[in-house]
Amino acid sequence: MNDLAREFRPTRFEDVIGQIGVVQLLKTKLASKSLPHAILFRGPTGVGKTTIARILAKELGCENNLIEQNCADVRGIDAIREMQRDMRTLPMGEPCKVYILDEVVQLPKATQQASLKVFEDLPNHVYILVCTSDTTDLLPSFLGRFLPITLSPLSDADIKKIVLSAVAKLSPGGIDNAVLIALISKAEGNARKALNLLEMVLSASSEEEQLKLLGLSSLKDEEKIEFLATAIFKKEKWKQIIRIIDSIEERDVETIRRQILDYACKIMATPLITEKTYLANAMIEYFRDSWAECGKAGLYSACFQLLKKRG
Repeated sequence: MNDLAREFRPTRFEDVIGQIGVVQLLKTKLASKSLPHAILFRGPTGVGKTTIARILAKELGCENNLIEQNCADVRGIDAIREMQRDMRTLPMGEPCKVYILDEVVQLPKATQQASLKVFEDLPNHVYILVCTSDTTDLLPSFLGRFLPITLSPLSDADIKKIVLSAVAKLSPGGIDNAVLIALISKAEGNARKALNLLEMVLSASSEEEQLKLLGLSSLKDEEKIEFLATAIFKKEKWKQIIRIIDSIEERDVETIRRQILDYACKIMATPLITEKTYLANAMIEYFRDSWAECGKAGLYSACFQLLKKRG
C-alpha cells in the first residue's frame, strides 16, 4: 500500500478539508493582489501547513521555481547567504520564485538574526513561506518579518471526511463504525496521523485486529468513556457498544459509571437546550444508581436502555 498521507495530500485549495478561514484569506489576498511576500504558517503537526504552502506556490504560478528546504538542514549563516544569492536570479519561465522553509524553528538564533535583512528586502519575484509547529524559539524580530497565519487541529468531522474519502477509494468493504470512532479519537486533529492510522488499520485481516491495532483494549478510562458516550450519542449499533463495554475491566465499572455521570453533567450545564441535553438527562437517569452488586451487567443494561430511548 502506498503512503496514504502522500497519496491523498490536496493539490488545490478546493480539495482542502478544514482550515476554511485560512484558505479563504489566501484566496482573497491572491484575488486582490495583496499577498505578502513573507508568510509564516504555524500550527500543530499534520494540519496542512506545508500542503497549503505548496498549493499557494502553485496558485502564484510557481512549480519549476519552487525551492523547499527543511530548516534542520539549513542551520548555518552561509546557507542563508547562499539563499540570498539565489534570490537575485530571475525565475525561468514563471512569474516568481517560492521558497518553502519547513520547521523554521530549527534555525539557530544567529541564523535568524542574519536572515532579518534578507527577508525584509525580498525581490518582487520572491516569496518566502515558512512553516513551524512551534514559535517559542523564534526571535520577535524574525517573526515580525512575516504575516502569521495560524492553522488549528482539524475537527473530528473534518478527520472523518478525510478518512472516509480515502476509504471510499481503497476499501470496497468500508470501515466499521467502532474502528472509525477509535481512529478519529487517536488522530487528535492530525490529518497525516489519521491517514497513517488508516493505512495500518486497512492492513489488518479482521475488525477485531483493527481495533487491537488502535489499542482499544488498552485505552485509559477517560478514553473509554469518550468512546462509549460518543457511540451512544451517535446511535451506533449494539455490537459496537458491546465491543467498547467488553474492553472495560470489571473492577473499573463503577469508576466508568461515575465519570459518565460527570460527562452528562457537563452537557446538561450548557445553556442551549439540544437533543444532546435530553439524552444527557436520560444518561443521568440510567447511570445514577450504583452497580456495586451487578457490576458490568448494570453497564450493559444502562447502555441498552439509552439506545432504546434513542430509537
